[in-house]
Amino acid sequence: MKIAIEVGSVAEARQAIEAGFDVIQLEKFGVAEVAEVAAIARRVAAPPLIAAAGGVTAANAAGYVRAGAGLIVTSAPYWAPPRDVCVRIAAEA
Repeated sequence: MKIAIEVGSVAEARQAIEAGFDVIQLEKFGVAEVAEVAAIARRVAAPPLIAAAGGVTAANAAGYVRAGAGLIVTSAPYWAPPRDVCVRIAAEA
């Protein structure tokens, strides 16, 4: 079992890291703030999983991952426009 906490500031994230939480969910943090928290987390023996949430989209998700988020929390796929999917079955030559 993992113990997770949602935080709203870098200071709260630091406290959660020091308290030993397994997962720290960063709510509506910018990429720079995620990088700051990830750097703090790397200083402890058992770093927590950093989860970026709120404001994460397909367009900016890679930036959050590069900043140190190990998990992306987003509802963006639920709001994406539908895509046309085509399947073709052919005999192998």
